[in-house]
This record gives sequence, C-alpha cells and structure tokens, in this order.
Amino acid sequence: MKKLMFLIVFFGFVNTSFAQIKVYSISNEELKVKENMYVYSLPKVIFQVKVNVATECFYPGPFAQYAEKYLIISDVKTEYSEFSDISNIEISPKYIADFDASFVVESKKEPKIYLNENSVISSYGVQIDSDDNLLLDSDLFSESFDFSNFHFPLFTDLTVEKNFSNITDTTYKVVQIDSIYQKIPVYNTSITSKTFEQKAEEAANFILKIREEKFFLLAGMFEWENPPTELEFMVAKLEELEKEYLSLFIGKVEYKYQEYDFEIIPDGNVETQKVKLLNLHAEEPVQVYFELTKNQKHSKISNFYKNKANSTKANKPQGLYYRMPGNATIKVKVENVDYYKANVVVPQFGQIEYLPIKMFKNKKLKIIFNENYGSIQSIGNE
Repeated sequence: MKKLMFLIVFFGFVNTSFAQIKVYSISNEELKVKENMYVYSLPKVIFQVKVNVATECFYPGPFAQYAEKYLIISDVKTEYSEFSDISNIEISPKYIADFDASFVVESKKEPKIYLNENSVISSYGVQIDSDDNLLLDSDLFSESFDFSNFHFPLFTDLTVEKNFSNITDTTYKVVQIDSIYQKIPVYNTSITSKTFEQKAEEAANFILKIREEKFFLLAGMFEWENPPTELEFMVAKLEELEKEYLSLFIGKVEYKYQEYDFEIIPDGNVETQKVKLLNLHAEEPVQVYFELTKNQKHSKISNFYKNKANSTKANKPQGLYYRMPGNATIKVKVENVDYYKANVVVPQFGQIEYLPIKMFKNKKLKIIFNENYGSIQSIGNE
C-alpha cells in the first residue's frame, strides 16, 4: 500500500514538472510577476502606401479675351484649372511587434527562446540568422502640396515692341502779325504706356509675321540665291517662337508631380477598414481611399480553434503561442474605381493558438517561427 502511494505521488510530481516552460497571456490579471519570467511578442503588419499624383495645371493666357478678335480663335479658356490623376501606387508590408499579442514565459532555467531586436519570437531551441525588417509603430500620416497657391510668372514675352507710345496733342495760339491775327498750331508730345489691348494686338501681329516668314522659308522664297543650309532648324525655331506667343492667347499647360506617403495599421476588430488618403483635383474634387477587407477563407479553422479555446480552462499555462495569419484584400479606390487591388497576409487577422505544454519536456525540441507572420515554419528534434 505504501509502495502504491509512493508511485502515485511520484508520477503526479513528474506529471506536473516535466515541462521546461509555462506560457501565459500577458493580459492574465491573476499572473504574479516572478524573476524567472520572460516576455515575447507575435508580429503584426503595417502597410506603407506610396501614391504618386500627376497634376495638369492650365494657366490662361493674359491676352485670352482678345484671342477671337485678333486671331479668330474662339472658345478660349480664361480661368485657371487643374486636373489630377494617380500615376503610380506602391504598397509594401512592414512588420512590427504586436504588444496586444505578448506572452510571458515562466521557466526555472533561462529558456532557449530567441527573439529579434523588437522582442518578436524567432525560434526555440535553435538560434537562426534573421534580417531585422521591423519598424517602429506609427500613426497614419501624409504629406501634400497645394499647387493652386504656387504662383510664378509663366508669361514674360508679352510684346516685341516698346511699352510706351508718343501722343501728340495740337493746340493753337493766336498771334498778331501786322494788325492781322493768325492761329499758329502748337504741338505737345507726351509719353504714355500702351493699353493691354494694344499689347495684345502687337503680339497677334507678331504671330502673323512669324507665320509669314515661315511660309516664305517653306515655299523657297528666299532673299538670297542659295537656300540656307539650316532650313529645318530655322523653321523649328520659328514654330517654337510662334507657340510661345500663341500661349499668350490660348494659355499653357504645365505638369506637377507629388508623392504622398502613408502608413496604415490594419485594425483586427473591424471587417472592412476604410481610410481617406487625399483629394484629387478635378472639376469636382474626388476622394482617394485605402480599403482593407478581411477574407473569411479560414472560417472553419478559426471556428475549430475557438471551440478548442473555449474548452480550455482560463488562465491555465500552455506551451508557446503562435499565429495562424489571416488574409485580406486591399484596394486603393478613387470614388468607386479600383486603382489598386491585391490579396495580402495580415497576421493580426488570424487565430492565436498554442503548442501543447507536454512538447517542451523534449530537451532536443527545435522550433522555427516566421518572424513576419508569427506562424510556425518547422518543428524538429535535431
């Protein structure tokens, strides 16, 4: 009888002390802090979103209102406008420590758990080389630039003539010559600035003159006997000069390019996360959104582990915790149009599971974790 009692006590002691480690959730309120405790975390992902925007800016010509009168060009725009569109989108994942998924390891000896610089678990029982690609947590941010407030002189060649004109006024004075009174004209000359319409007329006449000179060159009507050797170059320069002066009436278009950077942390508590990124300029401003939607491809597996967790006693120590990462679809949308769409892995959307505590009685146990997802890559004894 005494022998039987000894065996029962012995095996009971072995059964409670075989495990090398005990792991608790850091949120366990009943957990008492001890010296032989260590903390590790599972990873989560943030998405770095880079959006390149090209903006077409139209600047009306200073002589736009005289385009039809002097050049017979109608329907000329007279107001500034701009139109923006996305030229490129880049989305890349970055992995950081998820402090909401942190765990406490209790061990009499220092456990053979290896972490990276951000306390994310990388392996157990064997040390591996890993590239640290984790970033510090950050909030959503963006950089933007308002082109409508960025003004500079676009039109400088307003005329080829001088800006002043002479105005001569004629007055008369009466003088007596040999008892005869005569009117003698007196000329008064003054200098005044030309009106804006006069400058527009001069610019239009200069355009017509350029066209005439270009016609003479193309028709072979030269003032000299032999044709010039650089005829094409001369015509190209005249066309360039004509285009520059024509923009004084019809306006000109310039393109501006801007890059916007965002960091977005997926929220595991919502099914669809929608974040406004920026506005695009058009006749009516349109909004650009980042949209992330959970995929339910692993719902059966998730239900299985949830049922298992519900059947486990609360606050009971387990083996190492790991993740079965979830999936999601990310989009960058302009109104209802998808400019970017991809399926991605989101660790924090997955299920957190634990290994059996009995496994860790094996002193040769070796486990390698995926540092980006928190999942198990391999389990071995060698």
